[in-house]
Amino acid sequence: VSAGIFKPQNSVAQNATVRCFVYEQETGEAALYTHVFLQGTKISVTTDVNGYFSITCPAGNYVLTATFLGCDTLRQNLALKAGEIVTKKLYLKKAAKLLGEV
Repeated sequence: VSAGIFKPQNSVAQNATVRCFVYEQETGEAALYTHVFLQGTKISVTTDVNGYFSITCPAGNYVLTATFLGCDTLRQNLALKAGEIVTKKLYLKKAAKLLGEV
């Protein structure tokens, strides 16, 4: 058996996966097409029509960031271990509107 057969499995084992559904907190509706990324990396995705996304990345510490028009930016610390699959539900808060004087 060639050692090369095991190499891809070893590299996959060094990764972790984050699977999330993103919702608008106020309505409970799925946050469609929300931009999600790991701060300080080039890893980014967009949620689908169900507010779902999945990111596979090297194990490590990250700040998961989600941005959606009309909502506050959500940031969540992640400590991912090799081979780990993390499943979360994230809730975006509606942005506070600042009104000027009339």
